[in-house]
Amino acid sequence: MKRKPGHFRSLTLDVEQSSRRRGKRALAPALAGRNEIVFLAGRIEGVPIHDLIGGSDGFRRPGYAVSIEPGISLAWKSWSFSLNTPVALYRNRQQSVPEKAAGVPPTAAGFADFVVTCSVAKRFWPFPLKMTQCGTRP
Repeated sequence: MKRKPGHFRSLTLDVEQSSRRRGKRALAPALAGRNEIVFLAGRIEGVPIHDLIGGSDGFRRPGYAVSIEPGISLAWKSWSFSLNTPVALYRNRQQSVPEKAAGVPPTAAGFADFVVTCSVAKRFWPFPLKMTQCGTRP
C-alpha cells in the first residue's frame, strides 16, 4: 500500500528513552551534625531518532534535554526523604524518520521547564548488619 506524502502510520511504538545523571553531594553546611545531604547534578535525557530494536518509522518525538538538578536528602531513624528539581537549560527536538521521509520540519515537543521529584523510603531491616549476622565468624 502506497502512503501519501506527509501521512504517518498510526502505530505507536514503545520508545527507548534514556537518562544519565552525574553530580556531587555533600553534607549541608548549615545542617552539620544531622543527616541532611545536598546535591547538585547534571542530567541529560531524551529519546533517540532510531530504535535500538525494531523499525524506526513509527510515531515518536525524538530529542533531548540538558538540565541542572539541585536537591536535598534527609535521613531520620529508618526513614529517608529526598527532593530534587531538574531545571532544563537546553532542549533539542530532533527530526524523526517519518518526518524526514515526508520532508516536514520537526513538530512541537513537550519538554518541561522543570520537574519536581520527591521520594519517601522506609527501611524495614536493621542496618548496619553485624558481621555475625551475615554468616561470618567474629
